[in-house]
Amino acid sequence: MSGELRLAKAAIGWTILGAVPAAGVAFVARGERGAISALLAVGIVLANAALAAGLSAAAGRISFTAAGIVSFPSFLLRIAIIAATFTTLGPASFVDRATLGVTFGVALIAVLALEARAWKRTPWIAMTFKEESP
Repeated sequence: MSGELRLAKAAIGWTILGAVPAAGVAFVARGERGAISALLAVGIVLANAALAAGLSAAAGRISFTAAGIVSFPSFLLRIAIIAATFTTLGPASFVDRATLGVTFGVALIAVLALEARAWKRTPWIAMTFKEESP
């Protein structure tokens, strides 16, 4: 498993587990529209994290430097997709825009914190030298 996928795996798993309580809190606070919006926001964040890891891993298989080279265009593409998704969902009658925005921000921070935690806890040097050993 590539490093990118290893970092995203735990973050995505924990965020999926957190989606149900987030939807429950949103339901209590904002009703059915809030719960739907919370689940949509978490889904957007998870899709973004999975797409980022997948694109970086695919580029890394091509060459060592390709993962770095593809990161900025990948970021622009993913932000454009997120903006288009928000633009499409904004006027929808089943979406509570405030809940969508707040949950998106909280879920994004959670995923980034969990990825940073995974990065910190991964023994990169040992893994790199292990792969190069005869």
